[in-house]
Amino acid sequence: MIEVSNSEQQVLIACVRASLAARLGGDGGAGLEVLISGVEDWSKLVQAAKDHGMFGLLWYCSTLDQPSGFPEDIKYALDRFSESQRAENTKMAGKLLEVLEILAREGIQAAPFKGPLLAESAYNDVGLRTFWDLDFLVPEPEFDRALSVLEQCGFHNVGQPLGGYAFNPHQLSALWRYWCQAVYQREDDKLSLEPHLAFAPAALALEFDMDRLWRRIRRREWRGQQIWQFEPEDELLILCLQGTKPYWDSLKLPADLAHFMVNHPALDWDKVLERATTQGFQRLLALAMLLVERLFGLKLPEGVANLAHADKRAAAICERLLHQERAFAYASTDVYKVSRYHLAIRERLRDKLRYLWRVSTRVREPYIEFVRLPDSLFWAYSLVKVASDAYVAIRTQVRRFT
Repeated sequence: MIEVSNSEQQVLIACVRASLAARLGGDGGAGLEVLISGVEDWSKLVQAAKDHGMFGLLWYCSTLDQPSGFPEDIKYALDRFSESQRAENTKMAGKLLEVLEILAREGIQAAPFKGPLLAESAYNDVGLRTFWDLDFLVPEPEFDRALSVLEQCGFHNVGQPLGGYAFNPHQLSALWRYWCQAVYQREDDKLSLEPHLAFAPAALALEFDMDRLWRRIRRREWRGQQIWQFEPEDELLILCLQGTKPYWDSLKLPADLAHFMVNHPALDWDKVLERATTQGFQRLLALAMLLVERLFGLKLPEGVANLAHADKRAAAICERLLHQERAFAYASTDVYKVSRYHLAIRERLRDKLRYLWRVSTRVREPYIEFVRLPDSLFWAYSLVKVASDAYVAIRTQVRRFT
């Protein structure tokens, strides 16, 4: 078994293996039973499950015939939590449909991802996946209008103002296009929404071909309502990107991907490989496949297995993620600075250069707060950022040698 940072994570990995085996008609509970019998501090395991969004899978494994060994008080607590999470997630699914219907009435396309849709698509059970907000993608030309519709329905932007500075509409629009998302909340029920322009901040240059993606989206029934949904092959690549963006810092990310793969045996892997190739996602796909293979023992289809096993750089990144001290430690990494990881994860030179350019020039909140320019000179904030970052770098080097 892959050794990660502590024994609690090994138990959670074994839970994923047991869940996958049960869905494939096998028996994966023996290894988990050995680990369960050796748990000395259940509070640490429960906390690890909470940190990694794995409470649902821990509960699911407690209901299997094998493994045995879950203490009765732990099983009771997991049962109560599962009931509560399933009820809350069911409410969230209903609220997602409500929001999508509101936007549809205004002629705005909105395609949900993650959240309750992924819970059912990957696990066939809305209660098995932990989530706290509702994410959906909106076409760029309709993004500002979608936010206006949400505001008219009682939602308000909870990300602004920051640092006591109230950004004007032009600045807000630019910042949303930097983050490629907004964060809205409704006051009466604290429902949180995250409308997205893309699946990662613009600075990371991890971009789908949005024109083709929207052309492939179709309306399909979900919970009795017709909604816009991605093709499974696109959804798989979205999951790979969602894991890549935060350094695969939580076990829930590869667990979601592995369950999605098992639950969609008819995936067209030729399409997956073709779309990964044309969009420069071969290496991030290879890394994702290596992670689910190494962590959970998942057998990969031949074509994608050949890609993953041939990419030595992806294999090296996988080893570092699995064995370095911070692996799956639930700690984020600063996306504002150039990262060797985000350079290494791209196989095409043009994507590496685009990433370097965007990290160096894209403007975010502190620069707008520091220097207040009129909207007509907003382009000059890029110069402010370059100058500021150069000053900080020079000052750091001077201090190092003095």
